[in-house]
Amino acid sequence: MNQNAESAATLDGRRELPVAVVMAEVIRGETRGGWPVGVVAGGRFAAAEPSRTLMREGPDGRQWLWQGFRLRLRPQDAGDYALNLGSDRPTVFVVCKRVADGELRPLSTTVSLAEAQDLDAPELRDHSEQVYRVAMPGEVYHWVEHFVLDHYQPRRRKGKRRRRNAEYDDVEQRADRAPR
Repeated sequence: MNQNAESAATLDGRRELPVAVVMAEVIRGETRGGWPVGVVAGGRFAAAEPSRTLMREGPDGRQWLWQGFRLRLRPQDAGDYALNLGSDRPTVFVVCKRVADGELRPLSTTVSLAEAQDLDAPELRDHSEQVYRVAMPGEVYHWVEHFVLDHYQPRRRKGKRRRRNAEYDDVEQRADRAPR
């Protein structure tokens, strides 16, 4: 079994997945900017509290690895996950907050569009929080896909049955009986 198949097999049936967020930081003079650039998944990123490790530093900026986050899946949100997987760009949403020194710090992660939109609602967060989209890693995609296959039940459409007009039925019946 290859490494990807092994890691996917160990993730089947789990509703939580430890992830880390890769944050880019650019400092130009007194101005500091940052944003999430990716997410990596696996047990090695599990931690009780979020913490960061400097991954790289250079003249163009720094990259930090923020560990201690989890993606959580709930059966009632399986439809949201299915929409995310079926989109042109499957996404992990990263909620971040700008702190006093201007640094952008990740607060949480989700793969639910509805949850990300709720988190991004102005009345549920302060002005310093933002939701960012990053590409969903293949390992996360397969984990969510297995969950969706196990838990998603499409809604049954409750459409109105079209009642045909009685006059229309009469015209149709007369046309069928007409001599040819």
